[in-house]
Amino acid sequence: MTIPEAEYFVKIVVLLTAFHNNESGFQSILNHGDITSGLTRDNRIITILPVDYLCWSEDVASAARFHDEVFREVDAESRELWVVGDLSDKAKSEITALGWEVYDGTAVFAPARSPQQEKEETVKGVNKEALDMLQKPYDDSSKPEESPAE
Repeated sequence: MTIPEAEYFVKIVVLLTAFHNNESGFQSILNHGDITSGLTRDNRIITILPVDYLCWSEDVASAARFHDEVFREVDAESRELWVVGDLSDKAKSEITALGWEVYDGTAVFAPARSPQQEKEETVKGVNKEALDMLQKPYDDSSKPEESPAE
């Protein structure tokens, strides 16, 4: 796994944690393949994707159908896809056609607090410093260069 891939998965966990603390608590976490979701206490499946833009492609279609099929087995009131960024109209309509409610431009973090509160607390269970680090783009320029084998 690459660092950007690991960051992607960590962002999903951070977003689910923030959702749990700020929107609706989870009764369980559901994991399969490359996607981790939560089942809320009010029985909704929540999948949050930390992407800037999601367009419909063969790969997205395949992943959406697989994700939908896996969660058809779960007895839930609704299935919701929350996307941090935007979706193409085609992606939104195709995912909706699978029976998912789609929310884009998602902001699930706690409201801003005073500088004193920021200093003294975490963002409802999410370490603020770690969250800030995850929101910065990955930069491998500081990675030490490997010396050639002798």
